[in-house]
Amino acid sequence: KLHHAPALTTLHVAPTDISDISLLLSSNEVALKSIATGLGYLIGAASILLYTPIAIRVLRTKSAEGLAISTWWLKLSCYTCTDVYNIKNNFPIS
Repeated sequence: KLHHAPALTTLHVAPTDISDISLLLSSNEVALKSIATGLGYLIGAASILLYTPIAIRVLRTKSAEGLAISTWWLKLSCYTCTDVYNIKNNFPIS
């Protein structure tokens, strides 16, 4: 008498909830997301550090001579537009 082993079957289940999709992320996607988040924080910190020498000079000399007000207004409007766009589209801050 021959005994046959039961056939192996694969069950494919489609994700039914948005939380199930996160389970399908590969390790590469998780690594890329971590790198992107880290780069976001690094760029944010570098942006702050970019203006630190200017702020120190203005505080030390108590003069803003040589700085054009139009440049600062342009920077402020660009940063404001970027922030409003990101907040409106529910993008993460990183």
